[in-house]
Amino acid sequence: MIDVAIVGAGPAGLTVLEELGKHNVEALLIDEQPQAGGQIYRSLTKNLHENSDLCNRLGESYTAGKKLVSSLDDQTEKLLHARIWDLTTNLQSVTLGLTSAKNTQLLHAKQVVLCNGAMERPTAFSGWNLPGVMSIGGAQTLMKASGLVPEEPFVVVGSGPLVYLYINQLLDSGVKPTAFLDLTQSNNKKHYLPHAIKALVHHSSLIQQGLKWQKRINRSGIPVYQNIQQLTAKGEKSLQKVSWQSQGRYHEIDCKLLLTHDGIIPNTQLAKAANCQLHWHELQKYWHPKLNEYGLSSKKNVWITGDSGYIDGAEGAIIKARITAMSLANQLGRLSYGSWQKQLAPLTKKLKKMRHLRHFLEHYYLPSDAFNPICNNVDLICRCEQVSKTQIQIAAQEQSQGINQVRVFTRCGMGHCKGYQCGDNVGKIIAHEQQRSVMEVGYLSGRLPVKALTVGELASIKSG
Repeated sequence: MIDVAIVGAGPAGLTVLEELGKHNVEALLIDEQPQAGGQIYRSLTKNLHENSDLCNRLGESYTAGKKLVSSLDDQTEKLLHARIWDLTTNLQSVTLGLTSAKNTQLLHAKQVVLCNGAMERPTAFSGWNLPGVMSIGGAQTLMKASGLVPEEPFVVVGSGPLVYLYINQLLDSGVKPTAFLDLTQSNNKKHYLPHAIKALVHHSSLIQQGLKWQKRINRSGIPVYQNIQQLTAKGEKSLQKVSWQSQGRYHEIDCKLLLTHDGIIPNTQLAKAANCQLHWHELQKYWHPKLNEYGLSSKKNVWITGDSGYIDGAEGAIIKARITAMSLANQLGRLSYGSWQKQLAPLTKKLKKMRHLRHFLEHYYLPSDAFNPICNNVDLICRCEQVSKTQIQIAAQEQSQGINQVRVFTRCGMGHCKGYQCGDNVGKIIAHEQQRSVMEVGYLSGRLPVKALTVGELASIKSG
């Protein structure tokens, strides 16, 4: 049995591994991808050696991970290209079911640290399921992994720092979106201004960088539309047109690609599998694990840090990861209480300062009504099981009280993704129909296996 299993090789996971190593804690790093780096530093090692031009286009926020990613050497205990399909806990240990190129096994550890990061908030609008509609995060993954950029004509719709960053990366690549539908809400100044002032005082350079991205977009000649309503992706077998209303006028564009983004939320799949308690973030409309100040979940041997616990961005994820790793080392008896508290104090102070920026972003970039199934004319909610909004509404009105009962009656969330894409939207619909809060309705409970595995893999399980 190993001391600690670390799930996720992004900024948080690499930082936890590095910090635990300082205190002689035996740790194994596990990630689905063949290379470390997570989404933000995806393919960084390869691109630094083979494609410096792409690194320059992706910018400093990408290449800033060079030192962290390069810390993973041949002597590091790691299991890459491995998918976790089970996570169970008892009073003494944690058991992870995982499949790699070598085998399928049950891995036992005293503690587990989940650093599996964030995901883009699923977008629900008319035509969202057509081939040709994809997330900006997915498009950026293709850019980082293979240097691929979209062919014109294409439309970008969304709001937030990732949208502005990606469009600037496209401009550096010589590519322009045919249109940018900016979903930033401009009528909530009284909510974000107090946070904007604090963010500007403590993070003026980052605020200036964001303004620089916006200014470049406005000067690039890209048509920018605001106050978007009735967003619709149209086509028979794939995307052919995008239509919307802006400022009371109807617009329609021929295109084969629509890139969407509505902010990022914690990836809670493994937290649900371990039956960790979750809490509803009312402002940003997402579920996140209930954690103490050090990253310990409601299960005493499951720690969650980085953006998989609460969205704080890459820099915040690294700070939180150090706090979690030090706290875990203290719990395992590898770091004295006095040393732990002394090293913790400056990190806690730094995280508090970092969150001035995060609070501003949370209040400024609110989830968009254009992607909210309560506010638009979307039909399909669960793509895996082809469950419509109407079916969920009927189940909520007539048969079921909670979201897991609705899953039983409609099969929404029972498909390949286990509710990964539809779960939050199902909860919003039920809450609206029953005039309850999403917190009262709850969330889809975890179902095993978390990831698909074959019968052959299941039969070949080894315990280690």
